[in-house]
Amino acid sequence: PETYTFLEAVFGEVAELFPAPFGIHIGMDEVPAKAWSSEAAEEARLKAKLATWLQAFLAQRGKGLAAWEEAFDGTGLNAMQSPRPTMFSWKEDERPAVHAAAKVYQVVLCPAAFLYLDIVEGLDFEDRGLYWAAQTLPLDRVYNYEPIQRLRSFGLEAEAERNILGVQANLWSETTDTPMLAEAKLFPRLLAAAEVAWTEAERRHLSDFHWRVPPHLAWLERDLSVKSGGLGQGLILSDNFMRVPRAPRLEEEGIP
Repeated sequence: PETYTFLEAVFGEVAELFPAPFGIHIGMDEVPAKAWSSEAAEEARLKAKLATWLQAFLAQRGKGLAAWEEAFDGTGLNAMQSPRPTMFSWKEDERPAVHAAAKVYQVVLCPAAFLYLDIVEGLDFEDRGLYWAAQTLPLDRVYNYEPIQRLRSFGLEAEAERNILGVQANLWSETTDTPMLAEAKLFPRLLAAAEVAWTEAERRHLSDFHWRVPPHLAWLERDLSVKSGGLGQGLILSDNFMRVPRAPRLEEEGIP
């Protein structure tokens, strides 16, 4: 009972702080086996009880449930509950996302092998980062990620595509302990992830992207003091590449 009292207090306050109905992320990934019970059946029952209780608790406050894909495995979450629940699909095997969309769950794609920006970008021994999901995650791999095409290859049907909300790039901080290192991991790969999210596949061309990246990185560093890393350092030819214009809005706001 104390656990649920604690969850009521925490999620109740979070629901008040964030008014958007889309959802509150409850996590529920990577729970160690036998963390709740030595019996598999009892552990599954407890997991389902917690997930469905949280969904009902949030729905009463006008919030949808968002969670990692493990929370949708045999827990009986109601796909048609309003606001609808959303799965965040992170594993290399993207078939759970296909199955969830077919069951009318909403899905956000963030497969680690393409969109976990804490994965090292190159093989330099000085690069700080992880490599569990992929040996490296270079800029071109992020840009060439084709989410819908990949899901179709795993069996995604046309009527279920409407349940794929989009993609999300993640940066975890186990090996990212300074703002500068975070910026170096984010840029320019976050620019590639943005194009994956917002640009139709037939309009994306890697060579064209390479040409357009340097002005953005130059602007980020000059006007916002945001650093870039990896391939970005090789793409910027000079600090005034293509004579990037200064953003008028920043000058109006007195930002030096």
